[in-house]
Amino acid sequence: MKRIVGKLFFWILLFLIFEGKAQEIKQQNQKEYTRCYTVENEFFLQEEETGRATINEFETWLAPLVEQVKAGGGDGQNSRMSSVIRIPVVVHVIHNGQEVGVGSNIADEQVLSQIEVLNQDFRKKVNTPGYNENPVGVDTEIEFCLAQRTPDGNPTNGIDRVNTGVSGYTSRQQVENVLKPATVWDSERYLNIWVINIEGTGEWSKRLGYAQPPSASGLTGLRGPNGMTYSDGVVIKYKAFGSRSIYPDGTYQLLYDHGRTATHEIGHWLGLRHIWGDGGCDVDDFCADTPLAARPNELYCKDQGVDSCPDSPGRDMVENYMDYTRDICMNVFTRDQKYRMQAVLYHAPRRSALRFSNACVPLHLHTEAAISMKELAMLKCENTVVPSVVLKNNGSETITSASIAFGIDETDEQRYNWTGTLGSNASVAINLPEQNSTPGVHTFYASLKTVNDKTDEYSGNNDIGKTFATSYTADELIFTLQTDYFGADTTWALTDSAGTVLYSGGPYRNTPRWIGYKPNPLDPPIVENWKLQESGCYTFRIYDLGDDGINNRTDGAGYYSIETANHIPIVKGGVFETEDEHSFKIDKLNAGLDDSDEAGTISLYPNPSNEKITISLPAAIGLPEYMCLFNSLGQELLRIVVRTDRDLTMDVSGLSTGIYFVELNKSGRLKMMKFVKK
Repeated sequence: MKRIVGKLFFWILLFLIFEGKAQEIKQQNQKEYTRCYTVENEFFLQEEETGRATINEFETWLAPLVEQVKAGGGDGQNSRMSSVIRIPVVVHVIHNGQEVGVGSNIADEQVLSQIEVLNQDFRKKVNTPGYNENPVGVDTEIEFCLAQRTPDGNPTNGIDRVNTGVSGYTSRQQVENVLKPATVWDSERYLNIWVINIEGTGEWSKRLGYAQPPSASGLTGLRGPNGMTYSDGVVIKYKAFGSRSIYPDGTYQLLYDHGRTATHEIGHWLGLRHIWGDGGCDVDDFCADTPLAARPNELYCKDQGVDSCPDSPGRDMVENYMDYTRDICMNVFTRDQKYRMQAVLYHAPRRSALRFSNACVPLHLHTEAAISMKELAMLKCENTVVPSVVLKNNGSETITSASIAFGIDETDEQRYNWTGTLGSNASVAINLPEQNSTPGVHTFYASLKTVNDKTDEYSGNNDIGKTFATSYTADELIFTLQTDYFGADTTWALTDSAGTVLYSGGPYRNTPRWIGYKPNPLDPPIVENWKLQESGCYTFRIYDLGDDGINNRTDGAGYYSIETANHIPIVKGGVFETEDEHSFKIDKLNAGLDDSDEAGTISLYPNPSNEKITISLPAAIGLPEYMCLFNSLGQELLRIVVRTDRDLTMDVSGLSTGIYFVELNKSGRLKMMKFVKK
């Protein structure tokens, strides 16, 4: 009995020693490493990049685009195009002359294991660690492939090994200002991932990785030769890159050895924020299906039920890839996170170009062509568009003919047969026939059907789509102007169809470039609300006395934009010479039925609504002929012919959360009412 008790005591003591050692290792890792440096990197970018959108500006720009994706609009793509977005990746393995597989010169298999993890996580692959049964967990329909061709057209396996002669990188400046510009591949064709040895002192040395978050279109900053184009991508500490479970012979950091640092940072690169919103319980990550959290969770797993914001619904989503938990705890991207990432991939600078990259297409295909959108010009305030596309030869065979199908909104498809001589790597612009449409929001599409009278060997870049508007429904516009350093050169005016000036501005003050030895930021943007009295054609003109626009490397990254009150973009720009001009057609929201006359009031209830809405009409007005439902982009979702009072009730339970409009039509007279779907 004593012998049994002695053995039992020995094993208990041994267990306590090992458990204590394990906790000590965990605490050391917790103290030594913090997963992410992206927030700090964004702070630096805000200081360094003239004209870079602030967080609030970025969110204002992105929010309506996310709603567009939710509504199924994406980038105006039609059903012909695959919903899965494939991102070409180049992994720059940065080393100091070590043999492959030693130190930071990690083995090919470790790189391949990381790409496998990304696809498991972003595609929620069944029977992998990336799968989950969470009710809000989704397949993001984003996947990754190692590049098959270099920027100059040579074959590659997507792994770029670079001996920099540097044993480790001790500061962000070393990486951003020296390493990246010297090694980056075209960031409109590749997601650049730099795998490096992060060392040194301070907070920098504790980080496992960071990303360059996306920019808002039209607000991209400039910083000479080392601007954002030359630093775009993701940086990962080599010990946190790849998966021990897939390639056990690699070099890994305990707790961060299953590839989730890269998943986390690429989430940032695609516009996601940490689930705690980088603040607390009163700060949002702009995704409604990730419960509020007060802080990062660094070691907890989902079975521990952490709830750092008990006054708000739901526990902390510690299994989300955008928390700080250990790698084995992570396995969820939510639906709202998916919408956000896809909106960035459709619209953000450089990100949107990646969808059309052929970097993952193997070289030496015989017949391989690509089609892309050059321009979708609008005839001034008419319902006519003039499309122009670019045909490029990516194969070795000279292209002498191509057949292109095209049209608007999947109706009345037409064919254009091009003939000519297009050598390897050459491209040609093709002006397609004018297309007549109707007022509202539409989608133009084009599809490459045959090349040299046969099927293209690679069809992944044969379809394009683009949303356009022949008119905008609004009675108020928001005008934003960021002047450059020479504001005194800038004037502008908005005129109606009769040439009457309705609004105008400028010249503005010049801004000193420097205050002492420190660079001086541009003045804050000018924001105005324009009230419109009539439907019709409006023209905006902006002038620059310096003949170099308001967005150039010398004078600063100015810009202008006009959007509807619900943030649907109409025009934007800043790069021009002496003058820039845009015309657009407006259909007023409140034209038509009067809801405040002696007949009584027209009302919509309940508002907000979760299931049904009802329109109440005074008997003196009578029934409308039909009732239409529109999303915030002006796209018609439903039309009801009104025959009885019962037809004035509409089921909205299937709609996504957001803002919608109901239009009543009676003898051509309109009444538009806004409601919110909860």
